[in-house]
Amino acid sequence: MMTRRSRHTLARISTLVALSALLLSAAPTEAHQPFRVDGTISTFENRVLVVKTREGESFTFRLQESTTVRREKNRVSQTELRPGRRVDVHIMADSLYDQDPFVLSVELAP
Repeated sequence: MMTRRSRHTLARISTLVALSALLLSAAPTEAHQPFRVDGTISTFENRVLVVKTREGESFTFRLQESTTVRREKNRVSQTELRPGRRVDVHIMADSLYDQDPFVLSVELAP
């Protein structure tokens, strides 16, 4: 048989569990996700990279000075990004069509 004190404690615990569940469900579910865009470089000027995919879509990326560019796992200069070269661009964004994605790295095809 439950005492008055144990019923009160159980009620408090139940309330805390319900509040915790409510707070967790109210947390934002939208978070940056990794995406990869593979295609051919259309242009690269002033750290702005435009890549055209096989499907014909063009994506524009603003590279940071620290953005890693690699070819066959070796780091290379951003000056290697020239029109006509095949690349995989790895980004973090809310969606593939985010207006200002964070560019993690660019991989040049061998």
